[in-house]
Amino acid sequence: MNMITPIEPAPEAQTATPRRRFSDRPLWQRACAIVLPLVAVGTGVGLLDREAPAIAAPPPPTVTVATPLARDVTE
Repeated sequence: MNMITPIEPAPEAQTATPRRRFSDRPLWQRACAIVLPLVAVGTGVGLLDREAPAIAAPPPPTVTVATPLARDVTE
């Protein structure tokens, strides 16, 4: 397009507002446009609003027991 030509929008494009375009859609599309973001936000809150899991107990310590001393008892 090397030539400068005036480009005019179509008459119906000038009168179409976002609200008008939304109301012209079928009912199922309007319902999905409202319900799906709510479901997405609810799912995100449900996944991110969980409590942290309980901390696991530490393993029992390893203990080495010495053999008992055997001594003669003298009185």
